Amino acid sequence: MTAASLVIALALTAAAPASRPRLPPIPNNAQCRALPGLPGRRLPLRTGERLDYTVDFLGGIEAGTVTLTTLAPRRHGDDMILPVSAHAVSSKLFSRFGRFDSRAVSWLRPRDLHPSRYREDFVADDGKYWTELVFPPPRGPHVVRARWGNPKTGGQKAFPYASDALDVVGAFYLLRSLDLRPGQRLCFDAYGGRTFWRVWGQVDGRETVVTPAGRFATLRLSGTAARLNAPSVRRAVHFWISDDPRRLPVAAMGELDFGPMRAVLSGIGEAPREEKRRARDGWME
Repeated sequence: MTAASLVIALALTAAAPASRPRLPPIPNNAQCRALPGLPGRRLPLRTGERLDYTVDFLGGIEAGTVTLTTLAPRRHGDDMILPVSAHAVSSKLFSRFGRFDSRAVSWLRPRDLHPSRYREDFVADDGKYWTELVFPPPRGPHVVRARWGNPKTGGQKAFPYASDALDVVGAFYLLRSLDLRPGQRLCFDAYGGRTFWRVWGQVDGRETVVTPAGRFATLRLSGTAARLNAPSVRRAVHFWISDDPRRLPVAAMGELDFGPMRAVLSGIGEAPREEKRRARDGWME
């Protein structure tokens, strides 16, 4: 499992379910229209915000924890960037089947919250894995360049995309910043699990969700994710975002071949100084 294990990536990175017959076609490039622009109001992102999630299989088997952190904007060359980080760790019980400790950071352009770069580092029982992506500028070619390495080998790859290319960490921050309304349809391409996925769906409506972090009025988003290089590999995705000025990612659920998996908001707080330093020194220099 990679850093894409965090909230939005629950439905994108685990083992794929078996192919099903008569699958409807995925939206083509022309049908996967550009996401709406950011609203003119203040974005619901706060420097130092820390969001903690518990990840489990429905039925109560805890798989691990995920922490999302918003870091301070900073200058990178001639541009400003907004770094957001994620840290996923397996539980003691789940580690019996396979240990993971995964960190990732997405460097977002503040003007549109699209990534300019993405990096993930993943430690498993057999060693270290890493992936780094470079995204083109807004008017650049629709191709994402990737480099990767693992204990045995490494390589490079190019991923074409339609209108919007996101990564699994930054996509979550972009979605929570949009003006969403029931019935609205969305489509984008996102990197997760060493490949690109086309994700499409809609805002279903409003629901009340209770978590260890509190009771929230939310907007529910439901959709489908399909691998662009293997369209028959698909899974359903569901997200709940608080319907208030904070726009908190409250919960997510995805279907795996061995059952539904979910992430639930368990805590809201301030990132420790050590976490901010590690993110800055480890990934951003």
